[in-house]
Amino acid sequence: MESKQLEIISDVQFVIERPSNLEEEGMYKRRHVIDSVSLNDLQTLDSKQPYELIAGVPKDISIKEGPVKNINDLTHGIKKPDEASLALFDEIMNLISNTYRVQYRTQDNQEKYTSLLPAIERAWSQDLYEYGNIEVEDNEIYVNRGGSWIVISALGKIISEEKLSDAFVKLHKEGEVKWNEDSKLRPKTQSLAYRGLATYVPEWGNIRWVLKKFSSFKEFHETISDLINKYRLEYEAKGQPSLILEAAYNVLEKTKLDYPEKFYQTNIKD
Repeated sequence: MESKQLEIISDVQFVIERPSNLEEEGMYKRRHVIDSVSLNDLQTLDSKQPYELIAGVPKDISIKEGPVKNINDLTHGIKKPDEASLALFDEIMNLISNTYRVQYRTQDNQEKYTSLLPAIERAWSQDLYEYGNIEVEDNEIYVNRGGSWIVISALGKIISEEKLSDAFVKLHKEGEVKWNEDSKLRPKTQSLAYRGLATYVPEWGNIRWVLKKFSSFKEFHETISDLINKYRLEYEAKGQPSLILEAAYNVLEKTKLDYPEKFYQTNIKD
């Protein structure tokens, strides 16, 4: 009897920018295309070929398979989506479109671009993984990260709409923002600190900011729950409720109810 190969099933689709093949370059007249891929496809990409992860999107927010020329060409993967599904899809796509090429200046004064949502995911990956889980059944591994990416999207929406994206990716990529480096980033990094996402480090002759390092998952959860709920209520008060913030709030509340043991962590992380 043949043994069944272990199969990995994920509840997330990944949006990437990758080099075009010859057919795609002839069709789109571009050296890079936007594509939506599964976790298995992502793992089989040729590591020698550069590609940029743009976002992870829960599968219940269906995306039509790529490749496409531009982010805005990505369409809903369901022929007749219901109104709520389409509204959430549109909000997610608008967020991805606004955050997939964030410009920042390096310490050696070069201008570079990177994507905001993967930067958030990598900055606090250990804590964000807590909003998903891995289950093994028969010969299948279920990787549930949809909740994590909804929370990442909510943080991305807040950072982007407050016009703090360049400060955040600078902190993520460079490790710090120094007082004497860029006067435009000073108030932005201080705004990130005010929202609990960065830390002010007063050192003699070297005032700087770094991304917040949380001592426990409980501290991380409480910080972002308060932040996301604050903005969720503000949007509702304006008569412009955000489906992303609402969905993220539901994930945060559900995690606290379903996994109370996660909130008794008191250890300081390395």
